[in-house]
Amino acid sequence: MNNREQSKIPTLPGRVVITASGNLAQKVAQQFPPETVITLPHDRIVLDAPDTFALVPGIQLVDAALMDSLPQLKLIQRSGVGVENVDIPAATQRGIYVANVPSSGTGNAESVAELAILHMLALARYRGGELNWNQPAGQSLWGKTVGIYGLGGIGQALARRLRGFEVQLLGIKQHPNPHLAATLGLKWLGTPTERSHLLQQSDFVVIAASADNVTQPFGLADFQQMKSTAYLINVTRGTWVDEIALVKALQNKVIAGAGLDVFQQEPLQPDSPLLQADLNIMLTPHLGGHTDTATTGIAKAVAANILRVAQGQPPRNCFNVEVRE
Repeated sequence: MNNREQSKIPTLPGRVVITASGNLAQKVAQQFPPETVITLPHDRIVLDAPDTFALVPGIQLVDAALMDSLPQLKLIQRSGVGVENVDIPAATQRGIYVANVPSSGTGNAESVAELAILHMLALARYRGGELNWNQPAGQSLWGKTVGIYGLGGIGQALARRLRGFEVQLLGIKQHPNPHLAATLGLKWLGTPTERSHLLQQSDFVVIAASADNVTQPFGLADFQQMKSTAYLINVTRGTWVDEIALVKALQNKVIAGAGLDVFQQEPLQPDSPLLQADLNIMLTPHLGGHTDTATTGIAKAVAANILRVAQGQPPRNCFNVEVRE
């Protein structure tokens, strides 16, 4: 960034602290003067950056106590969709904005959708880590039925990509829209109350719903409605799946396998039952949105909101616009 570009950026009344892993901080920092943006472990924020103006947290809890320890904090900006780890009422009471970055429009939804397809293909075609020339026949996606539970940004991105595999698409959406069904080429579109139909008909069930609507996690009763040859994929929030029930379903061959990028507790603990070697399960460490495209798009959205708040404007995608200076 040259001097002319820096002169266009207002001086922030504090630092920007990013606790999320990856190279997000580096990309955000490129849009601000040197040393404005720093990366810290969550438990070092108060000690090392009491002048925090904008906080970009990871999955750790952002509660009233932390907010009270950062008197200059004006923005809690999530780098993803979920804000369930932020005490929004406490932030509102303290005049702190809370905002997120929607999955659509940044490359995040598209990246998560690609990872869901990776899980689907790996489970259907890949068996273990050894070179086995007598590998049993895998399953083709062509002609299969894929049920997408949740048709927000990620679910829609997934549906668009799966059409190229010539699968039959079923969908669940909180408020179904016939026009959306036609646009995405869905054979059937229902509401969450019709989950049983999607489970019974699908060869792959992909959970793509946000954490805002977790009213009934997928448990053993749901797995028992699925085909014994079907696979469960979850790429949005770990709270959607009862992991103990899933382990039992896999052990008893109730379903054929599962792919998870998200977990009830993150990072996944070494003693988690999901790590048993005898399960047909594919695990990835919540990296669905960790791609070059998504990180660049998210960084631009995060930086734009920081600038808006510094200029006295509410951030975009704000959860508490009633905050006033």
